[in-house]
This record gives sequence, structure tokens and C-alpha cells, in this order.
Amino acid sequence: MNIAGGFVWEPIEGGTLDSWDRMYRLNLRIATVSSRAALPYLTTGASIVNVGAAAAAGVSIGMTPYAASKAGVMALSESFADELKAKGIRVNAVLSTVIDTPVNRMDMPDADTSTWVKPASAVKVIAFLLSNDAASITGAGLRLSLAG
Repeated sequence: MNIAGGFVWEPIEGGTLDSWDRMYRLNLRIATVSSRAALPYLTTGASIVNVGAAAAAGVSIGMTPYAASKAGVMALSESFADELKAKGIRVNAVLSTVIDTPVNRMDMPDADTSTWVKPASAVKVIAFLLSNDAASITGAGLRLSLAG
């Protein structure tokens, strides 16, 4: 399960390449390195779940460095799923809207949190994808969100 990641809001105009590099390292590179490191220990029936973001589609101003790196996480998941299916190893991603964490509440104090995904709900979906009950699912990106 690759859940490490970060966020930056920054328009392209006036933004920095350092933000792009940071988002790449936090969101895509860590998932890639972690998945590769786990491969020698995974056997048939094993599963990798990466945390992407729903924001990777329908991107708005200021979201580009973050969204591009999270789109990369989905591409990584699809590619690894295709590469590892012959070994019986599944790879999927969860693509969440905002998760209700203390950091997100601190960073967005005026936001309406009623539609934010609860961490316990996200964990249940990830646990399902890791379980044998999801044996027929690979290369999928499951969107997590609440109706508002």
C-alpha cells in the first residue's frame, strides 16, 4: 500500500519547477520505488494499492503540479498491473477527493468538510482491494468521494 504523498497549490505562471519536482518525488517516485522494492516479496495473489487523486482529472488552476504527479500514479498502477498480471499480482489505485485529515483541516480551515472522504472509509476500500475478495480487479482506479 503506497499512501505517501503531498500537495501544493501553485499556478503555472509564477510557479516554480521545485514544486513540480517535489510533487513528482512525493507522489510518483515514492510509489514507484516502494512498489519495485516490494516485488521480490510478492507472490501470486498479492496486491499493490497506490493512492492517486480524483484531482488528476478535471484539473483547475493551481492544481497542475499535484494533479500531474497523481495522474502519473494512475499510469504507474495501470502499467504495473499489466506487467505483473502474468505473476498473479494485482495493482490498483484509489483516487480520492479530499480526505478528512487534521492536516487538510488545518490547510483549509474555511472549507466545507461535509463532503470530504473519511479516512476509515478510504481504509475499507484499500483493505478490500488488498483482499482476496478483489481477486478479479487489477489496473483499476476507484474514485472515492461523497455526495455533497
